[in-house]
Amino acid sequence: MTTSTTVQPHGGRADVATSVCVKAIKFTLFTTIAVCSAMALIALVSAGSEALNAVLMAGTILVVVFGPGLAAVTMVSRVSPPATLLVGLMTYVLQMVVLVVMLQRLAASDWLHGRVDPSWLGATLIAVALACTVALITVSLRSRIPAFAPTALDLPVPKVSDLSQTGTGGTP
Repeated sequence: MTTSTTVQPHGGRADVATSVCVKAIKFTLFTTIAVCSAMALIALVSAGSEALNAVLMAGTILVVVFGPGLAAVTMVSRVSPPATLLVGLMTYVLQMVVLVVMLQRLAASDWLHGRVDPSWLGATLIAVALACTVALITVSLRSRIPAFAPTALDLPVPKVSDLSQTGTGGTP
């Protein structure tokens, strides 16, 4: 009787973590597009072109600010899955700082006055950020990440001296 073990490709947990991060990026991008499209339609019908410009700008800002962070987390998950949480938290803090600075610069500039409705900009930023957070949580809860996935190097190799005469293993 032989027992066989299933060995994952040489990536192990890194491959699983990468596939989860790629799913998260795709689902988050889809969610961003869906929420921005719905808000753009509502903004155009109810408030006009300034509101539409605000919704489009908010969607662009969020993709530009949060996109590189998701990509960085995906790359780190491939190289070192245990470091993914640390990198994710640090990139999130950096993204919040960049978002605050970007919004302060936009508020101080005269270029946006009369072109973008600030209330629609803020509402879209909040709605899309919440929707993306829900999307990321949904992907992480639905994903099946093993606590331990052995690679070929992690599996024990039996010694010839440990085998019995019958070849079933164990001590004689």
